[in-house]
Amino acid sequence: MLDVAALQSQTLPPATSSRGEALRLLSAALALGPRPSEPIKCGFPILAGGREQIQALGIPEKAALGLLSGRPTTDTSIMRYGYRIHFDTKADSAAALLDAQGNKIPGTSLAFAESVGTALAYVTALEVVQLGYLGAPQDDGQGGGPELDIYVKNLGSLYGYTEPLNDVVPGGTTPSFMVIHNDFDFVRPIANRGIPGMKVTVAHEFHHVLQLGNYGFWGFNHQYYYELTSTWMEDVVYPAVNDYYNYLILGESQFRLPSLTFTSNSQVYYSRAIWGKFVERKFGRDAMKRSWEFIRLYPPLQAADAALHEYGSGFALAFSEWTRWNFYTASRADTAKSYLEGKDYPEIAQFPRDFVAPTAVLTGSLDPLSARYHQLIVPRSGAAPDSLTIAISNTNVSGAVLGTGLEVYECRVANSRLDDSYKETGTGMYASFSAVNPSNWSIWFLLGPNSFQPFGLSALAEGVAFPNPFFADGHGLVSIPINATQPVAGTLQIYSVGMDLMYSSGTQTSTGSGRQVFSWNGIRNDGRLASTGVYVFVLSLPDEKTITGKIALVKR
Repeated sequence: MLDVAALQSQTLPPATSSRGEALRLLSAALALGPRPSEPIKCGFPILAGGREQIQALGIPEKAALGLLSGRPTTDTSIMRYGYRIHFDTKADSAAALLDAQGNKIPGTSLAFAESVGTALAYVTALEVVQLGYLGAPQDDGQGGGPELDIYVKNLGSLYGYTEPLNDVVPGGTTPSFMVIHNDFDFVRPIANRGIPGMKVTVAHEFHHVLQLGNYGFWGFNHQYYYELTSTWMEDVVYPAVNDYYNYLILGESQFRLPSLTFTSNSQVYYSRAIWGKFVERKFGRDAMKRSWEFIRLYPPLQAADAALHEYGSGFALAFSEWTRWNFYTASRADTAKSYLEGKDYPEIAQFPRDFVAPTAVLTGSLDPLSARYHQLIVPRSGAAPDSLTIAISNTNVSGAVLGTGLEVYECRVANSRLDDSYKETGTGMYASFSAVNPSNWSIWFLLGPNSFQPFGLSALAEGVAFPNPFFADGHGLVSIPINATQPVAGTLQIYSVGMDLMYSSGTQTSTGSGRQVFSWNGIRNDGRLASTGVYVFVLSLPDEKTITGKIALVKR
């Protein structure tokens, strides 16, 4: 259990006296950013990181953590809609509404607190009643009763944070309380200062309360999913505010740094609210909620993978598609193929180069679940050159779970088919691709409004199992594609390397990534989850056709 009293006995530097300043000091020590001129969206990851890495902190950082730990003090509170709102009415810490110029309106502390209560009621109606997330759990009563407590304090340029009441084992739950800024006078643009900034913060932090209290906290290393989900939820609840736009244009954003792994615990996770926007539009809002239900069992990435499998996809397939979506924004926005708000998003960062016939060689390395966009300027006789983008993504979910690091790739693009390894790309060019495990990669050729995928899961040869290796938990699936356009009946058998039969079932294909696939969830015929190892599959199809191959399985 965190020793709050011991932390609070440490001494802060003279210039670090407020919660906002303490969060910045602690954030800098943990290398979490943001830059000094940028607001802090949420202090939850900073607190989580400080708690987990406390032994590595210096005395000033421990003192900052001490200032931030425990319930704030205020001079009054009110009960509204089943929640207790604590706030100050005096001095700089007084809550206040803002006038049209962004100045505090004296004597409006109670009005601001009432607005917080109204926002909480609306957020609860949408997140809990309409979307079906479980409500805020009761706490230990130290705030005055068992209800959720919201504290309104001067946080400098910090929107808010959520603090768990208890330390938890990985995947455990705990009640928590929220702390939000007392006027939101720093929010950008000016139109979002004051009440709009408060509303999205309540939506964001309230979702952290639900995450911690009902679904489970897996620790600081998994903070990226907590933050991207809460930022996405802001826009679900208050779609007109669009505060998340601020994070799409930063240097550390998905559009500027697509090569930063999806599991990165850096400020990039706020811009990855667009992952929620992608999942919401492609699979529905329930798909995001389903991932949180699986978080009771697994860490977030595995949970999201399991949830998407229930929607006929999986994280690898979805990540590949998301890579394509992220190209169609700004001047290339296409609401039929990508985000509804894509015209308001920035363009993805590209690596441009001229194509010099007959071949361009694109080489690089990517961490699992990251992408790079190569732009080729292709000359055309008597016409303006074409701009051809090759979006290469590493879709290795298992590698992201294990943190396997960079994987090398090479893509050759030519203006003719130089040998049998080159495939048509649909753009007038031909390409070959090589990597240690090609099934872990997705390559899109993007020319104007047209997109083609000559390499990737949807382009795998018949009988090539994916993902491979397969992380088995009884929920995710390993799939084996066949060359068919309609469902096909067959028998799938799984053998150990010693040719002991582990699984056999007569089944029918389903559609995965536009292919007809046979799938297995890693469960043996005796009901047990298969052990880690290499397995041989035998697929018996009509007309006495048989397909065989191997699956490397890793038991979760």
